[in-house]
Amino acid sequence: MNDEGARSGPFIVQAAAAIGLVLLRHSGLELVRPLHPGDHCDRGAVHAYPLDHAIETLTQCRVAKIPRATYLDLLGQHPRLALALQRAKLVEEAMAREWIASLGMRSSIERMAHLLCELMERLGSIGQASDGHYDLPLTQVDLADALGLSSVHVNRSIQFLRRDGLIALNRRHLQILAPRRLYELAEFEAAYLSHSPLVTGRPTGGPVAPYEPGHRAYS
Repeated sequence: MNDEGARSGPFIVQAAAAIGLVLLRHSGLELVRPLHPGDHCDRGAVHAYPLDHAIETLTQCRVAKIPRATYLDLLGQHPRLALALQRAKLVEEAMAREWIASLGMRSSIERMAHLLCELMERLGSIGQASDGHYDLPLTQVDLADALGLSSVHVNRSIQFLRRDGLIALNRRHLQILAPRRLYELAEFEAAYLSHSPLVTGRPTGGPVAPYEPGHRAYS
C-alpha cells in the first residue's frame, strides 16, 4: 500500500475478509499485524512524517486513502471525531505493549491463546464474532510471523489448545469452546481494548477459575 519513505495521507481499512493482514517491512525485518475494518494505517502521515517502514497487505482488503488536507480539515470540524481517533491511537499503543509482552514473556501457547482472545474481542466489537465463533483466514505461516514463532511451534500450540478442549478449528473457522479457561491461560484482560463498549474484559458468568490444563504445557 505504501513504500518506505513515502509521505501521503493515512489509510483506513474499510473491509477485510474477517481479518486482514498488514506486512511491515523495515531494515530487512518483517512483522505481520492483524487489521480489522475501521483500523488506521500510517497515522504519521497526518504530520507529514515519512514512513520508516513499508506497508503491504497479505490478504484481500478494501482501504480508503484520505488526503492529508482533507483529514486535517475533518478533525478541525469534528472535535468528537478527533477525540475518538485519539482514543483509538491509545488503544493501538496499548495493543503494541501487549504484543511486546507476548514476545518477551509469554510461552508459545500463551501467545497463541492471547492472540485468539484479542481477535475474539476485537471482531466481536464490529459484529464479526459471536458466541466464540469467528473466521480465522490466517495460515500457520501468518500466525508464526505475527507471534514471532516458528511454524512448528504454531502447530504445536494449536494442537495443545485443541487437545485441552479450548478451541476447535475447522477450515479456518475458529470456535472458542471454553472462553473462560482460554482467558485464564492467556491471562487476558481486555481493558486495553476499552474503546469499545462491547469489550468486557472477560467472558461473563462469574469469576474465572484458575486454569487447569489437561496436558503439560511447553514453552
